[in-house]
Amino acid sequence: MRVLVVDDNQDFLLLATKALEAAGHVVDVQASAFGLVNRVAGASGAAPDVVMLDCDLPGLTGPAALDLLARDRRTQLVPVVLVSAAASPGHRAA
Repeated sequence: MRVLVVDDNQDFLLLATKALEAAGHVVDVQASAFGLVNRVAGASGAAPDVVMLDCDLPGLTGPAALDLLARDRRTQLVPVVLVSAAASPGHRAA
């Protein structure tokens, strides 16, 4: 399975990549939602089978990127898993 992991935290990208590759998946990473939109909607190779998308990204948030993907007929059927790691118990994604 081709998995695209989108997160601005380099440690998370490394951890997710190692875990997913150990499970036999092919992993691509992007550090921003803008990179996600360009990678999935652009002509840069095959679309991933699933996207792991951080909810709390700078610039273009995860939910905003999800909305853009859902509106595009080329990407609306790509499954997206929203992930988040709260910095503190009171932290919430916007």
